[in-house]
Amino acid sequence: MRLLTIPRRRRAALNEHFGLTRRSLAALVIAVMAFPGAALADPIEITDETDTTVIFVDPVDRIVIFNTANGEYVRAVAPETIVGIDGDAMSDPGYWSQDLPVVGTGQREPNYEAIIGLEPDVVIFPINGAWEEARATLARFDIPVLVFTGWDPLQRESIVTKTGLMTGNEDQAAKLNAWFDGLYARLEAGLDGVERRRVFVEHGADWRAPIPGSGWHDMIISGGGDSILSGVDIANQPASKGSVHAFEFDPEVVLEADPEVIIKFRERAYLGQPPEVVQAHYAALLERPGWSDLTAVKNGELHTVDWFVMNTAGKVIGALYIAKWLYPGEFSDVDPDEVARVFLEDFQGVPFPENGYAYSPDMTN
Repeated sequence: MRLLTIPRRRRAALNEHFGLTRRSLAALVIAVMAFPGAALADPIEITDETDTTVIFVDPVDRIVIFNTANGEYVRAVAPETIVGIDGDAMSDPGYWSQDLPVVGTGQREPNYEAIIGLEPDVVIFPINGAWEEARATLARFDIPVLVFTGWDPLQRESIVTKTGLMTGNEDQAAKLNAWFDGLYARLEAGLDGVERRRVFVEHGADWRAPIPGSGWHDMIISGGGDSILSGVDIANQPASKGSVHAFEFDPEVVLEADPEVIIKFRERAYLGQPPEVVQAHYAALLERPGWSDLTAVKNGELHTVDWFVMNTAGKVIGALYIAKWLYPGEFSDVDPDEVARVFLEDFQGVPFPENGYAYSPDMTN
């Protein structure tokens, strides 16, 4: 599908000057593209993950966003363009301004009245959001929908580049991509030649874990891990088992696999949690039946970490935490906390929390 779109302010000006209808305006765009040097030269063409192309006549400056990962990329590249975000993203206290309008309870439940009222130049959804419904609904108001899946590490470079292009902030996008590229180069160098260690990564919810097809599983691979659930195919599982992002498994699976390293996510909290809460969470894991006999637990390689930091920055920080825990010698110079601080403070404009995010047995806080 191919969409021809002009930002609302430019469209209104053209309509007033030329008396154009929506259809004739699209024809004018095509004509201008065909004749270099015309008034509306150099359109910005953006193709999303659904192979849909939106053409902007000038840089966009009003974006509504669904999914906090998409929001992070836009905030890092063109923060002034964000005019609305979904309620799920806003559920992280302190991470997004409370003055930012909420445009739905989450990426699957948009509030169209709120979106239309903000007069955005474009709305961004992830692939697992309600983008199809939104595209059909908002088309009647000349509001295009782009599908960018910020939570998928494999989409990061493309999303950042296109965000810079459509907002006119290509230099800042290049700076952000260069930062990411440096981190992935460090991961690649540190993992070169290592024998992947068997790891179990459990989500924030108990007895839920990522499997192939999830960005979380890609994060484990990027961090050098060999997931004990890598052989699970969601297509062969009953719907009651959940999704690739949070697959429900039987506790016996961990006991039988006896992973070398275990990583358990805690509750999502940008501001972190008090030390006593973190320690109590860790102690509860040790009390799980059979866990005291697991290799990872006996060797002190059970780690807990906040869901938030593993998900932020396209999950590259999560990959660095995993690599650091799996291969401490190869990554002795890497401090994932410092990487998180740079991303939060330099690219998101928010402070790194006092209590940090990760907890392991050798830590005292």
